Amino acid sequence: MLGLLNTAVLLSQATTPRSRVELDPEGYRVANVTGDYLSRWKERALTAEAERDALEEAHADLLTEIADLESIVAHLTAERDATGSGAI
Repeated sequence: MLGLLNTAVLLSQATTPRSRVELDPEGYRVANVTGDYLSRWKERALTAEAERDALEEAHADLLTEIADLESIVAHLTAERDATGSGAI
């Protein structure tokens, strides 16, 4: 009898229409069924992608600068060794 009652309650809850609401990371309560939810997440994803691209470009620039500096150091070290001087 208790199992039948439990099943009836679960069935009642499952068939009751209700909107699903989630709390997103920025604290806005947004319904899953609206396009607004998806557009906000898409906007955040595009922003994050643009930030990632900018960071990758800055990283590439820094790697180029490091290679240039290493080349300068190697050249100066070779010059120093060629002249026999201990100071650069």
